Amino acid sequence: AAIAKDVLVDNEDRAAAMAKYVSDEQYAQLSSAAEFSFYILLFYFCDRTSYIPRMGKTYNKDTFWTLWVLLCVGGLMTLRKAKPEKPKSPVSPKAPSVAVTEGTAAVNVNHQSSVSTTDTIPNEVAESSNAGGTYHVKHLQRDQTEEWKGWMQVMFLWYHYFAAKDIYNAIRLYIAAYVWMTGFGNFSYYYIKRDFSFARFCQMQWRLNFMVVLACAVLGNEYMLYYICMLHTTFTVIIYAVLGFQSQMNTTFQGVCIKFAACAAVGVVMWDIEGVFGIIWAPLTWLVQYHDPYKPDRPIMSEWQFRSHLDHLVWIVGMFMAYNHPRFDSWLQAIDRMPSKISNTVKISIFAAAGLGFYVYNELVFSLPKKEYNQLHPYTSFIPIVLFIIMRNIFTTARMYHMHLFEFLGKTTLETYIAQFHIWMATTGANGAPKKLLRILPEGYPLLNFLVISVVFFFVSYRLFQNTNVIRTFVLPAKVPNAVLQRNVIYLATAVAAIYALAAFMKGFITTSSVGM
Repeated sequence: AAIAKDVLVDNEDRAAAMAKYVSDEQYAQLSSAAEFSFYILLFYFCDRTSYIPRMGKTYNKDTFWTLWVLLCVGGLMTLRKAKPEKPKSPVSPKAPSVAVTEGTAAVNVNHQSSVSTTDTIPNEVAESSNAGGTYHVKHLQRDQTEEWKGWMQVMFLWYHYFAAKDIYNAIRLYIAAYVWMTGFGNFSYYYIKRDFSFARFCQMQWRLNFMVVLACAVLGNEYMLYYICMLHTTFTVIIYAVLGFQSQMNTTFQGVCIKFAACAAVGVVMWDIEGVFGIIWAPLTWLVQYHDPYKPDRPIMSEWQFRSHLDHLVWIVGMFMAYNHPRFDSWLQAIDRMPSKISNTVKISIFAAAGLGFYVYNELVFSLPKKEYNQLHPYTSFIPIVLFIIMRNIFTTARMYHMHLFEFLGKTTLETYIAQFHIWMATTGANGAPKKLLRILPEGYPLLNFLVISVVFFFVSYRLFQNTNVIRTFVLPAKVPNAVLQRNVIYLATAVAAIYALAAFMKGFITTSSVGM
């Protein structure tokens, strides 16, 4: 007991001494950096060594869709109700707020509607609405978009894990929806906040690329293996540049129309006019090249051209819907204010029309074979996205609720996208696809193995998400002069360059030694 007491006192003394030199914030940053490094090294251990056994992928439709139904039932058990908006003063309304995470896909938009709820709904109507437990919730709130991202991400991950090739067209639509959110979220932020600062730009790039850059360095992969990161980065930068140039134009309808035309011109000229893509991207070949280990003769720029062409226009539709968000919201309010029977009739009619649109789209486009579908996808993917938004939001009660399970999963889409390659599945080596599954249980229990390793996978992904945000507060602290941010960015770029140089040296050394032997 005396020894234990002495040890406890010594530990307390060390903790007190450390507190003199390291603040709580610095300790959290150091801890996050250490934990983050551990998980990146875990990627290497799981994917590049043979200590963890592999097993092949198996796909059974019945099992796949049974698991999906069970997950959706679990999601329905976590339904949560959105909080009603606080009444806004008609004299001095607060500025609308927009929050965007990942710079792309998780969006919370509270536009100042062109028709204020508190100004237009008579008191007795508002009171009766609240008394009945329903109230106005704007469409595409963060809870809803996180939920949207969450269930799409699960399907995207399972598509890879189970090799569910028959849902390929659906996965293409989910990726298009992510890119749509890139346009929606970034336009919302820059249009309302008018924040084109260097700090904001760095924060966005940090969120999109910090983890993937380190994963590439440690695992020796090219950036294009994780092509979705490049998709979001590209369209985020284009939106930032277009809206940031002569930003005063963003305050007029004519100016916004010019900006939309500029974005459309960029999309059409770069991707739809033969030869232009190669000229524009040639200086960045070092960044977007992909040496396909399965097709060595494939041109190194073809992967990026194919991936980016598929979604080169849908982000503009996202921008358009963000710009018109207040108008769409006022239409929803107008429908809600109609007499009950008329309102329900209108909502059901709109819902049915959207359902019919889905049917027509399915018959003409979605049901096509893979290659034929890909030819139409860039020009039609916005259709089911818009129809889904209509059907998800036309009814007041549906807008009020979201499934918290999928909302939670939607917060870590970037981390789960990258981590799936290395601690859930296993690739075939540098630039390789995840063609095998990691097995941590004895053979003969593939479904149980899936459940257990999925828990580990999602835990690690969530911790990577949290660690990335904490480390950012050290590299890109809030409310500091641009000079400090520029210095930190230079230091970080130098460190990353040094890591890549060391990796290249070690790779060359090992190759030379192997040849010599």
